[in-house]
Amino acid sequence: METKQEHYESMMQAIARYAPSADLEVIQRAYAYADEKHKNQLRKSGEPYIIHPLAVAEIVAERRCCMTALRTPTRASRRSRACSARRSRIWSRASQS
Repeated sequence: METKQEHYESMMQAIARYAPSADLEVIQRAYAYADEKHKNQLRKSGEPYIIHPLAVAEIVAERRCCMTALRTPTRASRRSRACSARRSRIWSRASQS
């Protein structure tokens, strides 16, 4: 099992490699914010919850996906819109910190 720090470093390396124009400072602030908000949450496996979003971000960077795709709702459902709005608020707060 990789540690939270190892997942974070792997994600940052992938972003630097595949999205060199990304604002790494904003990403670091977003990570710090998310890590603080999820600090006591665990997955069923017992791992810290934050490991999952770090792994997803690394995969997205490796596949050279557009980062804004993560914030674009793909369903017209109410839940999707609510999740998208929440993600937008988190990114907005992280970029203001």
